[in-house]
Amino acid sequence: MLGLSCLSPICGLAANENPLWTYDAIELLINEGYITPPQKDIQSLSRNEMAGLTARALTKENTTEAAQRLQKKADELRLISLQLAKDEARLAILEQQYGKIKAQYMRVMGQIKDTTRRQLYAAMQSEDTSVQDRLYGEEKEHDQALQSTITALYQIKGQLIPLRARVARWKEKQETLLHEDVSDASSEHSADVQTLLGDLRVEYAQELNGLGYFQEEEALDMSVLSPPIRPVDMEKRFKIDGEIRYDYRRQSDHSVINPVSGKPKYPEDLQRFRARFYLDYNIDDNWHALGMIESEKALNGADDSMDGTLSLDRYYLQGYLGNARVTAGAFGTILGEGNIYDSRFKGAMVEYGDGTPWTFRARYGEVNEAERAKTLSVSYDRDSYGVDGGLYQFRMVGGSHRNIEMVNFRKPIGGWLHGGLMYLHGSDDAYEDGHGYVVTLQRGEENSWKKDNVMAFLKYYHQPRSTYIEHTMNGMADYMNGFKGVGAGLSYTLQRDLVASLEYYHLKDLTDHDTNNTIWFGLSYYFNNHSYD
Repeated sequence: MLGLSCLSPICGLAANENPLWTYDAIELLINEGYITPPQKDIQSLSRNEMAGLTARALTKENTTEAAQRLQKKADELRLISLQLAKDEARLAILEQQYGKIKAQYMRVMGQIKDTTRRQLYAAMQSEDTSVQDRLYGEEKEHDQALQSTITALYQIKGQLIPLRARVARWKEKQETLLHEDVSDASSEHSADVQTLLGDLRVEYAQELNGLGYFQEEEALDMSVLSPPIRPVDMEKRFKIDGEIRYDYRRQSDHSVINPVSGKPKYPEDLQRFRARFYLDYNIDDNWHALGMIESEKALNGADDSMDGTLSLDRYYLQGYLGNARVTAGAFGTILGEGNIYDSRFKGAMVEYGDGTPWTFRARYGEVNEAERAKTLSVSYDRDSYGVDGGLYQFRMVGGSHRNIEMVNFRKPIGGWLHGGLMYLHGSDDAYEDGHGYVVTLQRGEENSWKKDNVMAFLKYYHQPRSTYIEHTMNGMADYMNGFKGVGAGLSYTLQRDLVASLEYYHLKDLTDHDTNNTIWFGLSYYFNNHSYD
């Protein structure tokens, strides 16, 4: 056992309202290598700063495999406990209702007995038929009341029996998890450290929520495609998320002429407003009907048919079959981190991940510029690195076939910094076979819920035209016959739900050799009709 001093919530509070035991806990986590030492004295840290260190210790990048197993068990136990509490509360209500209806049943039975006794007495004492008729009328009313009471009893019992069984199963699983040995011989202090992490998680829950840790944690949980365990309030099954964005795009050279069409090669500078509404209807706590309504209005430089229109751009069903998540309809998809494709996919997708580092995805349907698309990809994720691979086949509009192979390596470099190297090989009947690559350096992740969040990226591209369909960038790649060059971007959350973004691209056409510079600015506001709590 670890020799810890004052590692208990009952210890007193410091002047800045950090319990004294938290300083010892953070110091232990530093010594164990879970977090790097802060630049100032631990005793002078604010609650938000202590919560930030706690969040770092809780993330997957800074925990051991043994700790992750323990945390997974703890999270599973938490979810089971929540479900058990919900079912026990409902069971208590049903038991109360059952007791009331059973009492009503006993009263009706007593009334029937009393009426029957009076019928017999009246028959012996009098030949007055009116008395008998009145008693027969009472008997009929009591019989109707008895029938309705018996029906209500069976209805309640039909809910009680499976609910009692489910509560028993939750309790059994709870007990199993509580007594299950999840220790790891390679890390004898893991359980003690995780106990501390759990205490810190509870102590700084409010600050962690304000920092956006729980939202990020939930997003990571969803990424492994585990079927949802957390109960959903079916009374609030319809959700709307939305985004209103102003963006401005300016590019350097409007004089370049496309030799085939004889028209300007690159579009006009664009300034517009765009609105998107994401609809989510929870059908049965598993299957969801989803959609996206989109509209945009160009202030200048309208270059597509969306200007001034309102359209249902996405509409699809999504749910789990075992550990496989199935999506069918018209939905958005990203291939090769957007270096191959980033737009609407009309067809079906199956994603499979059983809690291991492996995740598999298969798609079949059609995309923009292609009448048929077939894709198969796999991802392998560890704390220290990640690897992706994919095969993508397209029958392009016009009849040519484009096949793309992709391999991608991702690795944290330290702190919030991540690096990536992607290799692409493309073959197309209408273009030469090409070898492409994308080098990425990125800090942080974009989110809209944490004020002052910063995301920045720097990329170098070399992609022949056969290696992509519709690129994710805001540069002029889609208008080029293959390209090379750099892209850089910065995203900053001004306040919750308000994000400003700035991007710059310097690209050179691999065939025509003309160069284009693009600057893009966006200001996005996010909203919803529900809570993420």
